[in-house]
Amino acid sequence: MGQRANLVVIENGATDVYYDHWCANRLDTELLWGPDYAAAFARQRKSVPPGPLLDDVWCEGAALIDFDRKRLLWFGGEDVVWDVPRRRALLAMQRAVWRGWNVQWAHGGIADVAVALGRPLAEVLTSIPTGWGELGQSAGWPEDNSLVCTVLSGSSMRCWLVCPPVDAGLPDPDRFPPKVPEATLPIELNAGDVTGGVHLDVDRKILSFWWASYDPGIGQIVEGAGWPGHRIVWWRDRFEMHAALVPNLVFSVRDESLLCSELLLHAGRFINYQATDPAQATMAALTKRGFEGEIVGPTFETRGSVGDATKRDRTLADLRGRFTNSS
Repeated sequence: MGQRANLVVIENGATDVYYDHWCANRLDTELLWGPDYAAAFARQRKSVPPGPLLDDVWCEGAALIDFDRKRLLWFGGEDVVWDVPRRRALLAMQRAVWRGWNVQWAHGGIADVAVALGRPLAEVLTSIPTGWGELGQSAGWPEDNSLVCTVLSGSSMRCWLVCPPVDAGLPDPDRFPPKVPEATLPIELNAGDVTGGVHLDVDRKILSFWWASYDPGIGQIVEGAGWPGHRIVWWRDRFEMHAALVPNLVFSVRDESLLCSELLLHAGRFINYQATDPAQATMAALTKRGFEGEIVGPTFETRGSVGDATKRDRTLADLRGRFTNSS
């Protein structure tokens, strides 16, 4: 139970690591207001003693706020985790607020943060995923078939829409392409609904792929991909690279102004978020009903929004004027 996150602040050569049990899904909002607000948000509670970061099983969000290099590296939030166009719209607005900073999405999740801190990857990676196994389709829920697989052999281009695997990794070469009905090209998909894509060029022996979400340990996944004689290319979240190789594959993108409007509306709803500990409230309710139990983990490590809400309102108004069609 929780939305666990590591928050790291580097300033004047000092590195402080913080833990929050509940904020990972709010980082898209809490990191919108600029570096001073972000650092104040992290510093609401004491830094944790020296030790490892959260690993890839537990970590659902993280932010590295580096004042010395003027760099923000982060992942987390809600819809922006899976929706690439929405995330790009948010990052564009973040960069406008974090002027002079290098604002980056951590495509490798907590592994990217570990690398940036010079930590060993073994500290945060619990295992390296192997092949996916058989890729299947959902007949009852076709929207779940959100992984796009394409294969080019000679002049023949084939396409499949399948359910994405639970774990990260790459296809098993003995089980790819998928043994399910093919999709008919041309095809148009909403980029915000697609989990990722894999493209195999049989003749050139190149396997390329992209993921909408973060993917911890992606470098190790590529190294152990199990495709001897093939070059592996990671496009990160650039679905456009996939479309460029498959002329009849189109990823439609919603209007950026509308995406920004929705993001700013969401941020406005959480502008005065109060720190809460749902685990404590749940335990109190269960105790009243006669249940016995205990809370495991530091669920009290929770943060609310910080700073002057009026100034954050002005930031929203400025972004609305710059990035949306509304006044």
